[in-house]
Amino acid sequence: ECPKCLLKVGERTLLQRTVDAAQRQLDDIKVIIRKRIRLKRSLRLTCQARLKHPEMAMSELAPLLKISTSGVKFRMRRIHEIAEQAR
Repeated sequence: ECPKCLLKVGERTLLQRTVDAAQRQLDDIKVIIRKRIRLKRSLRLTCQARLKHPEMAMSELAPLLKISTSGVKFRMRRIHEIAEQAR
């Protein structure tokens, strides 16, 4: 257990991974916005959900988007590919 916090070590690691992934996704979305890339509606909604809820895990975004967690992962992967092509 972490002496300075209430999270167990494994929970802290999972939380850090979630934060790191969300930051990478936000960076990708910022590239797409900066380059004014038009996205299809499903990807645009996913970007909007991530921007509105940067603290949420993909499993928490899924119900908001009314899709599965794997659906969110697929969309985020596609968003990443688009951002990489634009970089």
